[in-house]
Amino acid sequence: MIMHETEIEELEEKLKDYAFYKAVFSDNQQEASYHYTEYTEAVNRGIVPNVVLREGKLKGVLYRVLAFSLNGVIPEDVRIRAARLVGELPEAVIERELTEPKGFTYVYQDEEGEEEECLSSLYQSFNGIYFAAVASEREEEICCPVTVYVADENELQIWPVAGKYIHIGYEKEDWEYEEGEPDLFGLFGSMMDQAIEAKYAQDPGMQQELKQRAKELMQSFEASKEPDDWAAMTFEEYREVLREVLSFPEPDPVRIRERDPYLIRFAVLLAAPAANVYGYSAEGLEPDAHTRAKEGRAWNYLKEAWGIENREDLINTLDWLFKSGQTEDYRLYYEAESPEDMISDDMDAQERKIAALEYTVVCEMKEVTDMNTMLAWDLGRAVMLTRWGCYTGLLTRKEAEQMLRDIALGIVSVFHSWGEYAAAYLFGALYWSYPDSTKAEASEYFIDLFHVIQNLLTAGEWSRIPWIEEVLEPNVPDIR
Repeated sequence: MIMHETEIEELEEKLKDYAFYKAVFSDNQQEASYHYTEYTEAVNRGIVPNVVLREGKLKGVLYRVLAFSLNGVIPEDVRIRAARLVGELPEAVIERELTEPKGFTYVYQDEEGEEEECLSSLYQSFNGIYFAAVASEREEEICCPVTVYVADENELQIWPVAGKYIHIGYEKEDWEYEEGEPDLFGLFGSMMDQAIEAKYAQDPGMQQELKQRAKELMQSFEASKEPDDWAAMTFEEYREVLREVLSFPEPDPVRIRERDPYLIRFAVLLAAPAANVYGYSAEGLEPDAHTRAKEGRAWNYLKEAWGIENREDLINTLDWLFKSGQTEDYRLYYEAESPEDMISDDMDAQERKIAALEYTVVCEMKEVTDMNTMLAWDLGRAVMLTRWGCYTGLLTRKEAEQMLRDIALGIVSVFHSWGEYAAAYLFGALYWSYPDSTKAEASEYFIDLFHVIQNLLTAGEWSRIPWIEEVLEPNVPDIR
């Protein structure tokens, strides 16, 4: 949605005036005073436009589910995906999330990592995008074109402001959630059943037999089709995204000494995409504060995603990522002249299919990659494992810092900017996901990670903290 700039400016002026809050919270002056103070004293504050993902009526109450981003306009493909997920939530979930639109609401994530079916469980799936459900018996109360937010390091408060208070409404061209495509197979099956009933009205036995045949036919069609492939990206589109990543401006690179603490800070940021995806801090050796629930969550990631149960498992995995990882196989694909070069007699059908798909990804993307591209993916993941290892006590701080130094030295010897590293990391995600997913799932994963990286390069840590151009020998003057 495109809001008129003058209306946003007028609202910003109103939010500085206590009279505005008195008018909105006319029945509760204590609440008016509270929100006036919250907004005026907030460390960060702003106004962002909302997108309507779903609307309807529950028990006589009108409702809307809204989405908004603190990072600018929500991309169209992300809006469609969010609307689909929100549209699939049961009404009981929506009802549990509803709130009055004229007051501030806390945005939270479940610290224990529980995947309860609710709007808050979607936050981690959409980097920088948040959801709010508002309800009222009056439509003008749920017409909330914008959300006012206040934030500090620990929490985010949101206020979907009703249009009646700010005299603006949704633009006519607003995108809204629409029900999905009709189930053509189900529709055709229903028509078949009706035709059978009409033709053999006097023969129930024949009806039953023909209906069963029709059902089996529909099931065979359902099993053979590949849903979602229509949503898959082409390889030219993948290449174009990597070129876009390389185009973002960034700070001038710096030179440092090997023992400069900046090297550790820099190394930690190599795992910033993973930290964002998992909901961790992008900076600091340890990714989170220590609580039993948070440490348990980190252990779950180590065990379920990596099969790491103890210190030996972690060290072996880090050694594999540092010395070979997926880079070793990738380089073989990069040099292979045909997919047959990567297929051996002892492979089963599934392994042969995966090998062919991996070869396809590597060949299609050669225009924007080289022999070392996969190092970003392997070593970026090694950084996140090192942070988790230190956090869970599997590595000492000294061990973790040494590992991070080694990784950083390896990375800066190959890549020359955050853009180069980011494009290579993004390719690594594609190479990793493409063979084991549908084409649409691989595209969705790729685009979600692109939005994380785009934010890092344009507004996040990578836009503020310079790349390391060179690590100097101890006797060379530091000219940073």
